[in-house]
Amino acid sequence: MRFARAGDLRKLAGIQQAADPMYAAHLGEDRMIDALRFPAPTGAQRQAVPGFLLVAGSAVAGFAHVIVLDGSAHLEQVSVRPEQMRRGIGGALVRATMRQAEVQGFEAMSLCTYRDVPWNAPFYAAFGFVEVTDLLPFQRRLREVEQDLGLDAAGTRVVMSVPLAPTRPRPRPVVVETVPVNPFAVLPIEPGPDDQPGRDPAHGDPLADPGVTRE
Repeated sequence: MRFARAGDLRKLAGIQQAADPMYAAHLGEDRMIDALRFPAPTGAQRQAVPGFLLVAGSAVAGFAHVIVLDGSAHLEQVSVRPEQMRRGIGGALVRATMRQAEVQGFEAMSLCTYRDVPWNAPFYAAFGFVEVTDLLPFQRRLREVEQDLGLDAAGTRVVMSVPLAPTRPRPRPVVVETVPVNPFAVLPIEPGPDDQPGRDPAHGDPLADPGVTRE
């Protein structure tokens, strides 16, 4: 597990979109809503958001993106190449994001997901995430965006959170009026051939300094 580097960014959208057939097979074409087919945000768009991006392997078998909203950590996306699934990569990415969030001083990390999709809520529950209903303001805003996009039409969406053990105090955030980050609503750059899974392996340094913050 390591921080994403410039050469990794063009691969991320293709890795995320490669999961579309899995959702279609599980939900059925009649419930495969437009929001789930929307082009994934590019790696450059993700990199521009406060937070951090981790990738697995030199050839990028998968990635995890944590964003920071209102001074809180939110796991926005975890994606693994379909041909690399069931090898523990997704779980390793989740654990790595939790460790990095602790190093950066976060006391909890949340996410939004489908309750009944096997690789969504049941998967995250194995790492200590539990469903929460008393939502923080930024979590309510994220859910409102999801509802506006129509994501609830494909199944029950829930907010989950896991407590963390920060290794250092986190500076108190400056409270400002913010708009929730919504990568689905960002118009992506037209994907090229290098965005497809399995192309262009990149090499980078290991995650040697977990104290580095990408905010």
